[in-house]
Amino acid sequence: MANSFTAHNIRLDDGSLTKPEQPWQTEDLALVKFTKQFLRMVFPDGAAGKRVVDLGCLEGGYTVELARAGFDALGIEVRESNFENCQRVKAGTNLPNLAVRV
Repeated sequence: MANSFTAHNIRLDDGSLTKPEQPWQTEDLALVKFTKQFLRMVFPDGAAGKRVVDLGCLEGGYTVELARAGFDALGIEVRESNFENCQRVKAGTNLPNLAVRV
């Protein structure tokens, strides 16, 4: 049985959402937008070849958005149910620069 998502409403490549009942998506969060903007300022030459690590990534929402921004993004999560959801997100996105680990 699949675990329900409890933290991140992530848009998958097929257009589906991990928490469709939630009125906002992870990509729309002010902190996600700020983080991506800040990283663009820190790395003005772009994200290529840069790796970010999201420690305690919950279900991978921020990790996915950083991968979509072009970073090599690694999400680390130890809670089994969250890690399983991270794997579902990884399978639902075509992001070769996205990795999740325990």
